[in-house]
Amino acid sequence: MATAYRVIGTTDESTECDLCGKVELKATVMLVPLDADGNDDGDVCYFGTSCAAKAAGWTVREVRAGIRRAAAEELAAERSRRIAEREAETKAYNAWVAETYGTCVKDAIQKHGVAGLWAQFRAAQSA
Repeated sequence: MATAYRVIGTTDESTECDLCGKVELKATVMLVPLDADGNDDGDVCYFGTSCAAKAAGWTVREVRAGIRRAAAEELAAERSRRIAEREAETKAYNAWVAETYGTCVKDAIQKHGVAGLWAQFRAAQSA
């Protein structure tokens, strides 16, 4: 049975193809083998684009589509991480304002200004 793979991206840190042994590639495609349930199963393999297609039983076009898909997924994950961090910071900020000033953010801003409150909050967080 042929090994199933999933594209997880590209890298220029490994420039040797694990299939044909060609060296000094500009970049390699990172593929991870999958188990019967479609879960990652093993170490990442590094292939040139053509060898990635051969190893996975795909066309080069399908490999490139997988690379684009992996890049889009990585971008979406980073965006989600940043949004979650921002939401957590905003929640902590609102709690800090309520605890420090005994009021809501809107009232505290009217009295101290937005920039002043954020500066005080960040100083309190790093202390």
